[in-house]
Amino acid sequence: MNCEQQQLFAKIKAFSFDKPDTKYTFVRRLAHENNWNFEYARRAIEEYRKFAFLAVVAEHIVTPSEQVDRVWHLHLTYTHSYWNEFCTQLLDKPLHHQPSQGGSSETTKYKNLYCQTLDSYIKFFGDTPPIDIWSSPDIRFGSDLASKWINTEKNWIIPKPDFSFLLDRIAKKRSIKFKTITTVIISLFLAVLITLGWALPSSAQAPSFYWDFINVILDVRDNGDLIVTEEQKYVFTESNSHQRYRFIKLDEIEDIRDVEVFEDNHRLPITTYFQNDKFWIRWEDYLADTNTHIFTLKYRAVGATSNSYGADTLNWKAIFPKRKAPINNSKITINLPESLVGKVRDYYSIGGNFKSELIDDATIQFTSLQSLPPEQSVVTKVTFWGNYLHFQRHNSSVVGDREIALTFENIFGYIIVGLMCLGFLAYVAIALFMFFCATTSNLSKNSSRRNGGCTTGGGCGGCGGGG
Repeated sequence: MNCEQQQLFAKIKAFSFDKPDTKYTFVRRLAHENNWNFEYARRAIEEYRKFAFLAVVAEHIVTPSEQVDRVWHLHLTYTHSYWNEFCTQLLDKPLHHQPSQGGSSETTKYKNLYCQTLDSYIKFFGDTPPIDIWSSPDIRFGSDLASKWINTEKNWIIPKPDFSFLLDRIAKKRSIKFKTITTVIISLFLAVLITLGWALPSSAQAPSFYWDFINVILDVRDNGDLIVTEEQKYVFTESNSHQRYRFIKLDEIEDIRDVEVFEDNHRLPITTYFQNDKFWIRWEDYLADTNTHIFTLKYRAVGATSNSYGADTLNWKAIFPKRKAPINNSKITINLPESLVGKVRDYYSIGGNFKSELIDDATIQFTSLQSLPPEQSVVTKVTFWGNYLHFQRHNSSVVGDREIALTFENIFGYIIVGLMCLGFLAYVAIALFMFFCATTSNLSKNSSRRNGGCTTGGGCGGCGGGG
């Protein structure tokens, strides 16, 4: 690198993707969206910085690896940061993303450009790119192209078993047809297991109720916390277990505290715990022998508001997803503290069909115009004209019982996973047995041929022996 290039790379390395006091940081979002650990996501970002540097100095079109491309995609969604700060002010040139148009000629073109990019990487940085982030050209334009974004809330991720070494040996000794049949058997076996794991819990958790309404009151506090009050009316259509639960995802907030649940003004005993980045609340009915129950949940969401680009923002999932039953009606009310009165810049809801209105300078209301189907969430978002809240950093504390209760759903899930593991082990045993049988059969045939050659005059004569 020359002096000018060194200065440019130093600026790129010093560039910050986040505004000060950002809670859900760029690296955390990248790790979450791609199911990477934090350290790997951090390294991928550093390689993206190098890629951006090469885009300026390499004097040819550069092509990123699959991992670097994912960082690039995420950065593109930060439009102000990417175009106004990174490209215009730092790189001093636009860095456009140009996907392939498809076809063999395009694949060849970008594969060659990728090879050039790897060569330029070595030239400017004096080292080979890390293979776990910059894969080889054959992999980059081979298996890497099969990558897809997967919603882990709705899908299981099960790696395909890799028995290629075993199948190759068998195929050489038997025939390629055996490999095809085995592959089909594996696919059918996994399909049955996945279907079993999906269908059985679904039928076990079929809803026996619906919500007549879920009304939510959000009281914003000056320190950025949110006091949430949920009033839920259950209507049961058949017998039920009398046990209720509610979970809140903790991916964008710090903590849930001060949890209370009431029915008929009676405070109920509750159990709270953490599991899979979720805060769970469990309770049981207070009133017996009734088809309707109205529960009131109260809790504090710590760190529910944030400051983005100099403006206070409330972004709250008021109506939760992961519901198997519909909601007939819903009303969401947001009460603002004195510091935010008259300072609302924008407000809207995402999901469902809601009427939004500013009741007064301190109250915003969202009212449903139709029922909400199962799985439909509703997010309310309010932005203000400036920075008025006094955010506080809270010390993480133990909230409730962190032990995971062995509920029916958990036990049922463990049984399904256990059956899948046993099925997989059974498949491995069958595959090894088939391999053993095939190998034994071939050895037996080869031995028979050798023995036959030694006992027949024609065989020995054919090998050059003499009778």
